[in-house]
Amino acid sequence: MNKTDYRSLDITEEEIGAVRRYISNAHISMNALLDIDPDVLNAQQSKGWLIDFSKEGIERNIEYLTKLYAAMYKYSLQTRDGRTTVYRGTSISEVDKLRREGMSGRFLSTTTDRDIAMRFTEYRSGALFAMSLNDVPYIDMDEFLDETQVSESEILLSPFSKVEGIEAYSFQDIDGVTRYSANVKKKEFANITEEERKQYEEKVAAFNFEESLARYKDLSFKAELMSERVASLRGAKTQDEREELAYMIDRQSELFDELTELKMEFSEVKKSMTAILEDKFRTVELEIEKGLEQDKIALEDEERKRKVELERGRKEDLLKRADRTLARVANAQAYYSEPDAEEQELYKEAEDLGVGMDKLTKVDPAVVAKFEELKKNIEEIKREIAAIELPDNLSKEDMAVTGKLNAKLNSLYEKLALTNKVMDECEKTIYATKEKNKMMLGRDVATRLGEDITTKAKQDLLTEEQTLRAKKDSLWDRITGKSKIKAAQIENLRLRREYIERGGLSTPKTMEEMSTYVAKYKEVLGEERLPETLKKIMPSRRGDIVVTYEERERLEAARPGTSLIPLNGSKKQILAALDGQNTMLKTCIQGVAIESTSPLDGLEAEVKNSVERCLDTAIFYTSELTEEQKKQIIVDQITL
Repeated sequence: MNKTDYRSLDITEEEIGAVRRYISNAHISMNALLDIDPDVLNAQQSKGWLIDFSKEGIERNIEYLTKLYAAMYKYSLQTRDGRTTVYRGTSISEVDKLRREGMSGRFLSTTTDRDIAMRFTEYRSGALFAMSLNDVPYIDMDEFLDETQVSESEILLSPFSKVEGIEAYSFQDIDGVTRYSANVKKKEFANITEEERKQYEEKVAAFNFEESLARYKDLSFKAELMSERVASLRGAKTQDEREELAYMIDRQSELFDELTELKMEFSEVKKSMTAILEDKFRTVELEIEKGLEQDKIALEDEERKRKVELERGRKEDLLKRADRTLARVANAQAYYSEPDAEEQELYKEAEDLGVGMDKLTKVDPAVVAKFEELKKNIEEIKREIAAIELPDNLSKEDMAVTGKLNAKLNSLYEKLALTNKVMDECEKTIYATKEKNKMMLGRDVATRLGEDITTKAKQDLLTEEQTLRAKKDSLWDRITGKSKIKAAQIENLRLRREYIERGGLSTPKTMEEMSTYVAKYKEVLGEERLPETLKKIMPSRRGDIVVTYEERERLEAARPGTSLIPLNGSKKQILAALDGQNTMLKTCIQGVAIESTSPLDGLEAEVKNSVERCLDTAIFYTSELTEEQKKQIIVDQITL
C-alpha cells in the first residue's frame, strides 16, 4: 500500500507534533495514563518527574495519545512490508512480568540495531529480545528527530500490544545476558456502548490522582513501619509487649485493608482509562479504514475517468491520423500528376534542345486507381471512428466494455497503419517511375547539351584561330615585319581545339557527370568562356526521397498536434520547409558536438547537411529536448 495513492494515510501536522512530543519528556505523562500503577507513579514523582493529573492535563494527554496512535497506525499501513524483526534490551524480571501479564500496557520501545539494544540490558540479569512484528502498529522515531537528538534506530510499538511465545534460545553469556525470541501482535479493541463510555469517563474524572497517590504513599510508609514494629515484637515476653503486638497486628491489618482498597480503586481507574483509550484507538482505526475505502473508491473513479479520457484521446488521434492519411493521398496524386520544379526545369531544357520525351514511362494506372480505393477505405475508417460513443464516466459494470472498446480502437489503428503501408508502396512506385524518367531525360539533356556546347566551343576556337591568323598575315605586318599578335596565342588556340577534337572534353552522359565536364571546360577554355547554359546547370541535383510511415509517426510524435512533414510523400519538401533553419541547424549541431564526448569530437568545421540527415536533425525543432538527448540523437542518427 502506498501513501501517495491513499490520502487518508498522510500523517497530519498534529500527529507529527504528538510524535515529537512523545520523543521529549512528555512520554512520561503519556505512559502514566496507559499503566496507572501507584508504586511506579510515586517512584517517578520522587525522582522529580512532574505528571499532570489535572482534568485538563488528562484530557490533553489522551488527545496526544490518540494522535500518536493515529500516526503509528498510518505509518505501519504505509510500510506494512517493511519492518519484520526488532530488538529490545531489558531485564529478566521484565520477561517474567511479560509472561505473567501477557501484554504491555505501555508503548514498547525497540530498535533495529542489536548493539544499541544490548546497551539497555540489565547487568548480570539482562535479557535481549528478538521480536517478530505481526501487523502491530509501529513508527520509526528516527524520521521525527531534530538535529539536536541522537538516533537510536528506535521503533516504537503501540500500547496494548500482545507479546507472546516468549522463548529463551541462548542462556546467560559472559555478560549475564539471556537471549529471547517473541512475537508481537496487535490487540483487537473491544467495542463499548455510549453509556459505558460515559461511566468510564465519569469514574476517571471523579478520581483525585494527587490525593490518592499521596494517601497511597502515606499508607505504604505506615504499613512498612508497622511491619517492622510487628517483626520486632514477635518474641514478646511481657504482658505489655504482647498487648502492643496484638494492637499492632490489628492496626497492620487495617492498613493492609486500606491499601488493598486503594489499590482496587487505582485498578478500577486503570481499567476505565484503558477502556477509554482503547475506544479512542478503535475509533482512529475505523476512521482511517473508512478513509482508505473512500480513497479506493475515489481512485477507482479517477481511474475510470482516466481510461475514458485515454480512449477519447485515442479516438481524436485516430481521426487526425485519418485526416493526415487523406492528405497524403491527395498530395501523392498531385505529386504524380504535376511535375516538380526539377522536372519542369528538365522538360524546359529538353524542349529548348529538341530532345524527345517519347521514352518517358507513365505511372502505372493500377497505382493511380489504388488511390481512389485508399480514399474510400480511409473515409470508411473515419466513419467507424466517429461512430464510437464515449461516456463521460464509466461505472464498475461498464469497465468490462472498455476491453471491447480498446480492441475496436486497436483494430482501427491497425487498419490505418495498413493503409499507410499501402501508401508507402504507392509512393515508392511513383517515386521510382519519376526518378527513372528524370534520369533518362537528364541523360539525354546532358548528352545533347554537352555535344552542342563542345561542337560550338571547337567552332569558336577555330574561328578565333582563323581570325588571329588573318590579322597576323595582314599587309601592314608583312611590310613592317612586326606583328602584334604572338604566334604563341595562335598556338594556344590550336592546341585547345585539337584537345577538344581528340575527345579531351568528353561529352557527359548523365547530369552527374556534368560537374566534371564543367570543371574541365573551365580548365581548357577558361572561366570567361563558360556559356550561360552551363552556368545554370546544377550538377549536384538530388532525387526526391520517399518518407515512410514510420518516419512520419516518429516526427509527429515528437511534435504532437502538428505535422512537420509537408504531406506530399517526400523528404525534398522537408528540406525546403527547413531551408531557413539550415544555418541554425548546423550551428546547433556543431555546438553540441564540440561539447560532446562522442565520436563526433573530430567533427569538421562545416557540417554536411544532406537531405537524409535533415529529417533527423529536424527533431531539434520539434520538441523540448535536453542537451543529452540532442547529443544522443547526433551520435545515433547523423552520419557525417
